Amino acid sequence: MQARRTATRPDDVGESPMNGTIIPLGKRRRSVEEAIADFWSKVDGRPQEPKPHELKSPCCEWIGAKDEDGYGKFFVSELCTSAHRFSYFIHSWEWPAEGLVCHTCDNPPCISPYHLFLGTPKINTQDAVNKNRHAFGERNYWSKLTDENVRTIRSEFAPRVVTIRMLAQKYGVSMMCIQSVILRRTWRHVQ
Repeated sequence: MQARRTATRPDDVGESPMNGTIIPLGKRRRSVEEAIADFWSKVDGRPQEPKPHELKSPCCEWIGAKDEDGYGKFFVSELCTSAHRFSYFIHSWEWPAEGLVCHTCDNPPCISPYHLFLGTPKINTQDAVNKNRHAFGERNYWSKLTDENVRTIRSEFAPRVVTIRMLAQKYGVSMMCIQSVILRRTWRHVQ
C-alpha cells in the first residue's frame, strides 16, 4: 500500500501525480503548484494534526470568497469548487468525482483535512440527524403545527367523537397530516 503524500504548504507539493500539470484558468494557465499556493494564500493558519490526548484538532478556516451558507469557494479549471473539496484533493491527491466532502466539525469555512471525510447525500443527512442539526418539527420552516398543537391533537382525538376531519379543519392541515401525527409517523420527538 502506498503512503499518501500530503501538501501542507505551497512549497511542499513533493512528487504529486500532478507536478507540472497545467490547469487552464480563463485566459491564464497555471500549474497545480501555483493553484495550491493561491489556495494557501486564502487560508487562516495551517491544519494541525490532533494531539494524542485530544479528540480533534482546531479548525483551519478559509478567509477567501464564501457562498451564502459560509462554505469557501475557490476557482480551479475555470470552474468554482468548494474550498474544503480542493483541500481534500491536495491532501489526498484524489479528486472526489462522486459524492460529497463532509465536515466532522460542522464548520462550513473549515478546510482542515483532519475534519473532512467522503460521504454521500444519505450519509451527510444521517450525520445531520445524529447531531440534531436536521430541521424537524417546529424547526422546519414549512411546519404548520407546533409541539403543543401535536400534544393537544393526540389528547383530543377520540374516534367517532373528535374525528381526524374535525382536527384537520381546526388546525388547517390535511387529514393525512393529522393521521400521521396520531399514529406517530411524524412528530415522533413529541411525547
